[in-house]
Amino acid sequence: MNELIDLGFLAAKVAAIGNEKAKMAVDGVSLAYNVMQINRFRHMISELYQIGSYVAFNASISGYCTLQEYNLVLECQRQINDCQNQISKHGVMSVIDSFSLLMDIISASNRRYIQ
Repeated sequence: MNELIDLGFLAAKVAAIGNEKAKMAVDGVSLAYNVMQINRFRHMISELYQIGSYVAFNASISGYCTLQEYNLVLECQRQINDCQNQISKHGVMSVIDSFSLLMDIISASNRRYIQ
């Protein structure tokens, strides 16, 4: 689903080429979306760490870990890695959107200054 949204933003950015206001709007919405995704994945990482810590705490008290608990910790670690990759991706996209918005603002202000 995340990839479809990313493709949707890409299509909207291509469609907005040549329309300054539309391009700025798309870049702004894309930036907001990417920041929200970064926050969402950070929250997920926090929850996954809590699950892993709970399992580790229970294992330390009982002195053993069941196979299901062990598999749960492994799955949490896999999902944490996936979340970190998504944070990196959305971080890069946020930088690109920010830079694009900045360039659009500078360009628009230069045109107004020249006129």
